[in-house]
Amino acid sequence: MAHTYTPVDTFHAEITVPDDGDVATGPGLTALEYLADNTKNLSGRADDVDDLIQDLLDEQNAHKNEANTFVEPQTIALDDTESNPALTLEVPKADTPLLATTTDAGSHPGNASNKWKLLGRFKRAGGTYAYIYSGADTAAVGGFAIVVNAYWDVDEQKWVQESTGSASSALVWRFDKLVMWRKPSGSSTHWTNAEWEGGRLDGLEVIVTGDLSGGNDVKATQNMRVTNGEYLYTTPWERETLIDANSAIPRLASPGDPSPPWTPNTSGSFGWISTAADAIIEQPFRLPHGSTLIRIDVYHFQGLTVQDEMKLRIMNPVDWEDPDAGFDVDDVAGEGTFAGAGARITAINVNQEIDNARSYAVVFTAGLADVRFMAMRLIWSDPGPRNY
Repeated sequence: MAHTYTPVDTFHAEITVPDDGDVATGPGLTALEYLADNTKNLSGRADDVDDLIQDLLDEQNAHKNEANTFVEPQTIALDDTESNPALTLEVPKADTPLLATTTDAGSHPGNASNKWKLLGRFKRAGGTYAYIYSGADTAAVGGFAIVVNAYWDVDEQKWVQESTGSASSALVWRFDKLVMWRKPSGSSTHWTNAEWEGGRLDGLEVIVTGDLSGGNDVKATQNMRVTNGEYLYTTPWERETLIDANSAIPRLASPGDPSPPWTPNTSGSFGWISTAADAIIEQPFRLPHGSTLIRIDVYHFQGLTVQDEMKLRIMNPVDWEDPDAGFDVDDVAGEGTFAGAGARITAINVNQEIDNARSYAVVFTAGLADVRFMAMRLIWSDPGPRNY
């Protein structure tokens, strides 16, 4: 007769099943009851496993949100097949990073325009820290930075000196530059990226394949070497060079003349006085290689209304291996002239780049006798320090 059976939480390892011809109240009924018992038992075990997995997930999520402090060094095997050959599961590759983040500086929940994201902080002696940051703008701000004794205030979007008793420094990688920053001790106020000062490298060999530029002094206690290139100012300096005419070279009026038509200026401390019309005198000069001669100012004196003439002459060797080749002489700057009596300064605008494989001189031609060639001033653009 049929009846209701309530399974019990018991697992039967062996179940007796009926043979053909056995009555339903015999082994067949018992077998069905045992199967019901096993089903309930296994269902309970599955529920226990679900609860255990959920507890582990909750613990893991809570662990992720905790700040962990390690008191011993942590060893991370990036390739588990080497440390545990019996492991057959898929393992991380050898290039798996120790630390990875999917957010950048601009992902800050409180400030979408944040410029720096903190990646790491390491304590130093004296209670200060060294910080590692990733930057939001690789060109203007920086893509990566190591900062000592200063931290980034996200709310203020400025740097803060951690300990005012010592200086702060930073090494910043930008799109195409490596920048050194420094802030002296006592900088208690907040400052922006632009308000850092130029840093310095002491006791290191610095190899730069591109331009080396500094917002502050660049100092070297030993040699500074440039393999290919020059030392250049960010903006060339405009400089002046004054040359008195005592070193000028008078020319003979014609071959065979006993003396040139010039005599030293005895009424003054420098210069020459012409003794005939069309007397020519040359004033050689030298400027740093690669500089640009902008203008020549010639100081001269003439007693009558007469036209004197000035020009820049450049002499270029044709071929040093062939003595018969001679030299090319070019008057490339145009002529500067002045007609009138008295002391005069006549300017010649030239804009001539200087190449020290050539020689340069100002050629002055006196219109009459008693013209005084006294001095000249060179206005030139200095691109950077030169040894030649």
